[in-house]
Amino acid sequence: MQILRSMNKRAVITISIVSAILAIVLILFCAVFRVRYQTIDFVGERVVTNTITNKEIKSSANIKNGSSIFLIDKDSATNNIESTYPYLKVIQIKTKSVITIQFRLRERVPMYYAEFNANYYIMDEDLKVLDISTTQPTMTRLNIDSLDIDSDTKAGDFVGSKYEQQVMSSLFIAMYNVAKINDEYLDRDDIKTFMLDISFDKGYTLSKSYNRLIVTTSYGVKLDIAEPNKDLEHKVNVLMSAFNELTDTQKSSGILKYYFSSTDEAKAGYFEE
Repeated sequence: MQILRSMNKRAVITISIVSAILAIVLILFCAVFRVRYQTIDFVGERVVTNTITNKEIKSSANIKNGSSIFLIDKDSATNNIESTYPYLKVIQIKTKSVITIQFRLRERVPMYYAEFNANYYIMDEDLKVLDISTTQPTMTRLNIDSLDIDSDTKAGDFVGSKYEQQVMSSLFIAMYNVAKINDEYLDRDDIKTFMLDISFDKGYTLSKSYNRLIVTTSYGVKLDIAEPNKDLEHKVNVLMSAFNELTDTQKSSGILKYYFSSTDEAKAGYFEE
């Protein structure tokens, strides 16, 4: 019995010592792994943030120095930054070290606009409203009734369905990555000039219906893209290669359609309207 009491006493002492050590380790762990530095890394061109300081951006994220590095709500920080500054897009909030958080941001570039009640809602490629103007902008018009823009829509709001947002973002990326005119890649301003008007439509075969993206170019010819949510970059590449082979007369009217031949080869066909 005495031996048992002695063993129990040693066990209690051991457990107490281990608990004390763990508590000290936990305190030191929490003290070390806390935010001390927050850095800003911009991706791509900087346009509007000449008037916004890095300190202001960090402050809008609402991540306090001294917070646990592991308990940061990155989604909340992202929403805080993007709601405060609609022109900024948070690419990533990354834990760079045990004391450093990095914000990777880029400028949202005005690409599209839609009209409602004599106002022009200017959007980036994700269909986020960046500004509302009474002056018609020089960029691509979205002729899409389902964007759900109304008098309550404000800068910072996303419009359209997830499908439309994904397609419009993919279209911009595809045009930027692969589209060429006379062997020259298009930059952002070229894209906004080349794509005059965009609308969605439906196509039909004997067995099914499918979505179509109709791009009216500044030359006059239209690009008709079936199922734009699939392999859009490849489809744009095929269509733009065909566009460059058209005569000046063909470029001024008609439709370029992306389709598959009887041998399942991807092709672009020109059709007079």
